[in-house]
Amino acid sequence: MSLVLVSVLAVTPNGFAGTRSCDQIRINGSNVWFPISIRHEGAENLSGVFPDLAQEIFRSMQVDVAFGAEVPWKRVFVQLESGEIDMVAGAYHTKDRARNYVLSSPVIKEPVAIFVRADMTDRPGSLDELIGLQGLAPFGATFGEEFDNFAKEHLTINRQSFDDFSTNMELLVDRKADYLVIARHAGDMMLKDLGVEGQVEALPWPALENSLHYMFSKKSPCLKHISAFQKELEKRVEAGEAANMMKAFNTSTSGQE
Repeated sequence: MSLVLVSVLAVTPNGFAGTRSCDQIRINGSNVWFPISIRHEGAENLSGVFPDLAQEIFRSMQVDVAFGAEVPWKRVFVQLESGEIDMVAGAYHTKDRARNYVLSSPVIKEPVAIFVRADMTDRPGSLDELIGLQGLAPFGATFGEEFDNFAKEHLTINRQSFDDFSTNMELLVDRKADYLVIARHAGDMMLKDLGVEGQVEALPWPALENSLHYMFSKKSPCLKHISAFQKELEKRVEAGEAANMMKAFNTSTSGQE
């Protein structure tokens, strides 16, 4: 059994999650994190690698799935903390999250990139060389302790609560900042959507590479399904299913918003 799931054995006695029964798994996630978790305009359900894979696994377990309504990213974790939802479909590993929630084993590793304007002459070659520059990052996003701690101590990064994360990319194009920190695949999709592929590009080195997981609420009455979910997840990840889904979304326009 994966080490990240050992703690679940200590939090699943009868009645732990109150009176709500587990008649379905309630899932939410990011609305704009291509291809991890996205919500097309007007759609009730999430799509993307993590929602789609979770739905396939639970379907094989004969467990119904319901997706939560569109809410800001930070609100998703408030829902998870309170038990309003049972699972977050895709999030980076952090020590706090591993302590507060029940994490699946890693599903994929996602590189986080530094995007800059293509005409930038003196390009940073490391995180240290970002010091003194003006940065942007999505509001509420965490990229793991190592980067977050470094950024808090050394970097100037503006995180505004925009309705659309693409606004950050537009600000970079408009020279309102020197760089943007964002998941590589999501940033690449923003460039395509905005039509600025020749104006902005990712630096050749990743800011970091962090593992992505499913996260379960410790207040969920559906914790009884985690062991079976984890077993099926590991089988599918080992068979390359998650990696193949990533490739499919990245090469198909059907994954675009």
